Amino acid sequence: MAIGILGSASYPASTGKSSPLEWEHDLDAGSNRIVVVAVGLECDDISNPEPVAVTYGGVAMAEVHKRVLAASSNYTYCGVFVLYETDLPEDGFNTVSVTYGGTTGDEISGVAIAFSGVDQGGETGYDDDAGEDIKKTTLTVSMSAGDVSVIAVANGDQTGTFTHDASQIEIMDVGSFLCQIASAYLIASGNVASLSSTCTKTQDQVEVGVWWSPYVEPSPPTGAGLLMDDGPEAQAFLAALEGKTVMAAASAWLKSAVGSAGVVNIDATGEGIQPK
Repeated sequence: MAIGILGSASYPASTGKSSPLEWEHDLDAGSNRIVVVAVGLECDDISNPEPVAVTYGGVAMAEVHKRVLAASSNYTYCGVFVLYETDLPEDGFNTVSVTYGGTTGDEISGVAIAFSGVDQGGETGYDDDAGEDIKKTTLTVSMSAGDVSVIAVANGDQTGTFTHDASQIEIMDVGSFLCQIASAYLIASGNVASLSSTCTKTQDQVEVGVWWSPYVEPSPPTGAGLLMDDGPEAQAFLAALEGKTVMAAASAWLKSAVGSAGVVNIDATGEGIQPK
């Protein structure tokens, strides 16, 4: 199953200076979906201003990876959060809410973007890069054709703008108070070993990226014995097909197992193959 972007990405109409930062995102229907929220922040309060909670439609999102850079007078943060299919709220408009610590958020923004056809077992990888008085950050990645990545990058000069290599598609590039914040995504057409973002200004810069692989349908076992015994392979196969309807004509071993029933139900919790 190929990964595809669902609908349009979204981000706030303006960068924020107070918590929480909120905006709306329209979630389209699909299968094997993920919703990704990428956040960038720079703040004068270096005590701990990073996001402490990100929710989507009221559902708490998991922080996949973050990077912070605490300089002498400010604090720069980028992080990527995700929700998988089983935790997604209802389709349609959902509120994205980013709550963060510290006393003053001098500049914060984020994006929300959804994809279908994504492996539901977790991210494939992540990386980060950061430094003071720089304008280019580079992530070391190991993406294959069909993988999807999302990055967040922040630079401490609000008058700059970003460019991104490797045919990344920029979602957002904003700034007005203290720093410039951008995000981009890529559905790879081939192997990708690095992702870079370059700002037109030199300042403190932080970048974080996460990538995922496409969902792959589980393969059936090679023989009836694998299904009929009680070994770990059989149980894993039954669990993957639990609740689904399987056409017996699609496989000789399944057809022989149920005779003329034609259609069977797979039940991982009890009896295995049962004629429907």
